[in-house]
Amino acid sequence: MTEPTPDLRAQAELGLASAQVTLGRHYATGTGVPRDGAEALRWWRRAADLGSQEAQYLLGHCASVGEFGPRDPAQAFAWFLKAGEHGSVEAQLQLARIHEEGDGVPRDIVQAVRWLRKAGENGDERAQLRLARLYEEGDLIPRDLGESVRWYRIAADWGSRKAQLVTGFNFKNGIGVARDEREAALRFRAAADAGDPLATYYLGVCYLRGLGMPLDEAAAQELFQLSAHGGCSAAQVVLDIQNPWGDHYTGGDAPGSAAWYRRAALWGDPEAQFHLGYSHHHGLCFDEDERIPLDQAEAYVWISLAAENGARFAAEHKDLVARHLSVEEVELAQERMSLVKEEMRALRRLV
Repeated sequence: MTEPTPDLRAQAELGLASAQVTLGRHYATGTGVPRDGAEALRWWRRAADLGSQEAQYLLGHCASVGEFGPRDPAQAFAWFLKAGEHGSVEAQLQLARIHEEGDGVPRDIVQAVRWLRKAGENGDERAQLRLARLYEEGDLIPRDLGESVRWYRIAADWGSRKAQLVTGFNFKNGIGVARDEREAALRFRAAADAGDPLATYYLGVCYLRGLGMPLDEAAAQELFQLSAHGGCSAAQVVLDIQNPWGDHYTGGDAPGSAAWYRRAALWGDPEAQFHLGYSHHHGLCFDEDERIPLDQAEAYVWISLAAENGARFAAEHKDLVARHLSVEEVELAQERMSLVKEEMRALRRLV
């Protein structure tokens, strides 16, 4: 932003709201003029009175964080409400936050969801993913996995890399939608092309197992290498199994956290089941704060489920893990596996 021109100031004085907003920004940042919060607010109020949603949002933001004056949640809500009703997505997100936290207004989750929906319908990825998670988790609103899947798909259609990955996962496993391996592969491809290491891994799985893609082990290996280089622990495990003397662990946060793999495994994803079991078998560390505990019985449960569902390498690893267990421990693990299967069936019934 350069020094305000005489034309800009003249336009602002004549009542052009966009010029008033821009002139206010000059005063707010001290660009080309001495920094003057009071003058910035004065110009933004003039623009806000003319209906500028940008100015209304800026006034709400200043009141919300206490910039250029004391913090005033009630004033912030009033300005955000004006801006949100005029279509400002940022204001709509703030209204959702205010209602969820009860910041200056009574806490109201219904209103929070209402404003998130408005922002999501306007194409905001943050709102779309927030709604998907709220419906998935069922903590603040009734759990509705069908609605969660719908919002992930909306976000994917708007171009969200993360939502493309989750939507691909849903199509791969038939969660909330009919199982469609080709659609899953296409979603993984879209997220992988956008640089997502976990999606790159799952695209490699599609080539390795012929899921919606032609069988192509060379393409799968190339994708696993790319995914592993990006920090995906599942791809690193596959490469480690194929070449135990290689150095595939790059460190850093895994794109799929331990919690993510547990959730995916419960949904019946064979690759996640295998990776979770393998992690328990070796006590893998996802990052410095998240280590999967070494637990051969739990490893047996998840690798057995993965083998039943056709995961590559699972059958031989099931036998390998069993060697670490007594006959009684294997029997207990099989009982545990029956309980896990019931938990998985119950989860499916919620869709």
